[in-house]
Formats: sequence, structure tokens, C-alpha cells
Amino acid sequence: MPRFDTSAVHAGRDDFRDLCVHAPPLDLSTTYPVDDLATGTASFDALVAGEAEAGNPIYARLHNPTVARTERAIAELEGTAACVAFGSGMAALTAVLMERRQHGDHVLVV
Repeated sequence: MPRFDTSAVHAGRDDFRDLCVHAPPLDLSTTYPVDDLATGTASFDALVAGEAEAGNPIYARLHNPTVARTERAIAELEGTAACVAFGSGMAALTAVLMERRQHGDHVLVV
């Protein structure tokens, strides 16, 4: 097991050798090409089901490789199985509220 200071440098970079890069690539795309309907459908189903990865990212709001790399790095640093990154504090708060509510609950927010 690497030490924390080593993990802080290398976390989330396990695919760098396969990508032939030394710095994390920033994926700025919003949509991704899909080779065929079967691949697109399988990828969409996997992402909607909550899978962390799919054969094709399809759309950046469902999956973004840059955000996924950040989530893997934070999970490794925190010693947990997974991490979820949000675009804003309100998005994070909404996710927590929606997860914690039960059938019949009412949530009133400003």
C-alpha cells in the first residue's frame, strides 16, 4: 500500500501509461460519438443504472472522463470504494436530501 504522500501525487492516474501521457487530460467535450446503436444503448443503460463507467461516455452530464478521474483520485485518497463529484454545492445538497428522504416525506427548501 503506497503512503499517503505518494498517493496524493499518483491517485487517479492509473491509466496514464495506456493513454501515453504524463499530465491528466482535460476532456472538454459535451457529447461523444457512438459507433452503433447497440453500444450506445448499452452505455446509456449502464450510466443511467449508476455504473461508474460505460463502453461509451455518450454525454458529459452522464459521464465525463475528467470528473471520473477526479472521483477515483479522491476515493483513493479517502480510502473509500467510490466518490461522487458535483458541479455545485446545491447539487450535492440536493443529492443528499433526495437520498435521505422516504416515501411520503415533504421537503421544503428556499
